[in-house]
Amino acid sequence: MSCTVFVGNIPYDGTEQQLIDLFSSVGPVVSFRIVSDRDTGKPKGYGFCEFKDPEFAKSAIRNLNGVDFHGRSLRVDFSSADAAAGLGVGLPSDPASAASREIKSEATFAQEHPIGSDALGQVVGALKDEEKLEILSQMKVWLLVRFWSNFLRF
Repeated sequence: MSCTVFVGNIPYDGTEQQLIDLFSSVGPVVSFRIVSDRDTGKPKGYGFCEFKDPEFAKSAIRNLNGVDFHGRSLRVDFSSADAAAGLGVGLPSDPASAASREIKSEATFAQEHPIGSDALGQVVGALKDEEKLEILSQMKVWLLVRFWSNFLRF
């Protein structure tokens, strides 16, 4: 069972120690790591907080999501779907229903955000809806692989 939460929208001037102090208000923090760009060393604006107990992780999500930190509203959420399942959050047990819901949400997003008039927008606009969804799915996989490969280097 994971005790780690994702923390997003971290201001660039925020330090790990300041975040440890904030997150300690809900329970003992084992570690906090702000993710940095491997080439520039600059913070990317998100990190991960590890607690001693899953109950503290749930408490952090409930109590610190949206809290103002250095003028920005922090986003605190589960670090992965596995962690969410382990912490008792209801996730669909049927993978087909989850995939169906994901495709519907992507289609809704595409309808709410029409393609622009630039060259790339015209090319994508000429694709069938199924092709657009396939491209979005491939992009999501690529982003997840990129994220986890960067995360696991530390």
